[in-house]
Amino acid sequence: MIPLVIGLVQVAPYVVLAVEKMFGHHTGPTKKSAAMAALGDMLNIASTTAGTPGADSSAMAFVDDLIEATVKYFNSNGTITHGGTQ
Repeated sequence: MIPLVIGLVQVAPYVVLAVEKMFGHHTGPTKKSAAMAALGDMLNIASTTAGTPGADSSAMAFVDDLIEATVKYFNSNGTITHGGTQ
């Protein structure tokens, strides 16, 4: 499971940017929920293929922190220019 969770680090920035583009000026919680769902689904699909358990609470806690860190980084470097925090 750990390699699958760590693999999300590579995908998270693309998911965050895609959600930002799709949802624009919607609220942070709405966008975070969409990103959490997308990354959780990816983790579940990958774990099914690998024959490991799906996204449990510890994996989703990691995904939550990963999204927060990604959004914070994009806000600080100007990639996301209109937003507040997630």
